[in-house]
Amino acid sequence: MLAVGELASVGQVVHITGMTKPLAQKVTIYTNGSTELAEQLKAAVELDIEVDSRLISRLIKGPQKADVTIEFKDGILSKTEAYLVVTLPM
Repeated sequence: MLAVGELASVGQVVHITGMTKPLAQKVTIYTNGSTELAEQLKAAVELDIEVDSRLISRLIKGPQKADVTIEFKDGILSKTEAYLVVTLPM
């Protein structure tokens, strides 16, 4: 899940994670540089999630179905996810 914009709150992440967990073995929340939100999410004991606060450089459509590759600004690693939950601005 990309926790930015309307999804950049603990309440929204808890709500969406509750719907996402039955569909995935592991849920990772990307806060795109928001270390404050990352710390709040890590403290939310009801969540069994991974939190990544690195800045995202770009999202790339992956080779399989809904795969998304996330490139980070640190240039060290990229990560491919089976799907990514995100809201787009209206």
